[in-house]
Amino acid sequence: MPADDETASSRISMPRFDRLTRLDRMNSPATLTLRLRIVATMLVMAATVSSLAHAVVAAERPSSERPGFERRNTEQLTPGARASPDDGNVWVVSCRHLSAAQAREAAPGELKFWRLQANQWHVSDATDFVTTADHTPVFTIYVHGNQVDMGTAKSTARRVACILGLDDPHVGGELIAFTWPAGRVAGGPLNDVRVKATRSDCYGPALAQFISTLPADAIVNVIGHSYGARLAAVAFDDLATRQPARSGPVRGVLLGAAMSNNWLLPGMRCGDAMPYVESMLVTTNQSDRVLHWYPLLWGLHSRGPQALGDTGLACRAQLGDDLTKYHSINVTCPVGKSHDWRDYVADARVRQAIRQLMSVPTGKLSSNDRGSPSPWQCRRRPSSRRA
Repeated sequence: MPADDETASSRISMPRFDRLTRLDRMNSPATLTLRLRIVATMLVMAATVSSLAHAVVAAERPSSERPGFERRNTEQLTPGARASPDDGNVWVVSCRHLSAAQAREAAPGELKFWRLQANQWHVSDATDFVTTADHTPVFTIYVHGNQVDMGTAKSTARRVACILGLDDPHVGGELIAFTWPAGRVAGGPLNDVRVKATRSDCYGPALAQFISTLPADAIVNVIGHSYGARLAAVAFDDLATRQPARSGPVRGVLLGAAMSNNWLLPGMRCGDAMPYVESMLVTTNQSDRVLHWYPLLWGLHSRGPQALGDTGLACRAQLGDDLTKYHSINVTCPVGKSHDWRDYVADARVRQAIRQLMSVPTGKLSSNDRGSPSPWQCRRRPSSRRA
């Protein structure tokens, strides 16, 4: 073959040889293994985000609307409770229109008030509320969780009053639904829960400011659900440093608390809360589908601490003498995977404990011996989701 023909042949065959060599490298075992790992990682991340989104959206739906779920009528669970509480003792107090900085030191006149009268909500004001508050010995404040608009906050206040039986003469007092900016935000479920985590931290001092305006010798019971429990814990921590100090007791009930399980320990984010309150009741649910994803607030690859409403207080021995104030109820069995507040208060033990807080004299809340099983505990359901 002439030299020119050989050169032309080599020019044609060399690019083909390079392509074959690259194909061999791309199909090598090491390359295929790396590709499979990348694909598997992407699938796991997609499944995790999808599951988190489904859990958050499903948890915000009432349990009665979920397929295959039959709810007990919680409005009739409290013996003697009527369909509507006594007129005038149910309020909605809103700081939604205020920024976190404004709400932190907001006077009662800067908040918005609604009062339930004749089974209808009527716009009220701080003057009417203060006049009523001066003659009230017990205040029960309910703080809702995430993705709650103003209309839902009002209907929730009515339901809480019926479920807790505020028309019972042995309970009485005023029920106040404290509402904060918890409406749905754009950007997807993961962005929504992260934004609300920050907001609940920022609006905690707003609740503390409101409590500080109540009569100093009145009993104040604060019931918080999900991020509302987180907001309440921040409020307790803030109240501990406010002057003048309250003479009346403050008690906390945290339902499905979406906050880290070490925040109530000394030196942590809400380390002054336990020394300040007279008692703290915490529900735990190892099957709660929303609290299960709480560690992912720190990112998909850097899991943070677990939720207080999932595991209960971690290292609780660090509380020292304040350990006698800490009470817990395991609701894994009756509540299951739900994160709905109505499923938590549907448990008779939770309602009984809350009513006990609302009715017994100061310092008379029963404490369980640390060495004996608590009658509030139920057998823990075996869980396979944690190694």
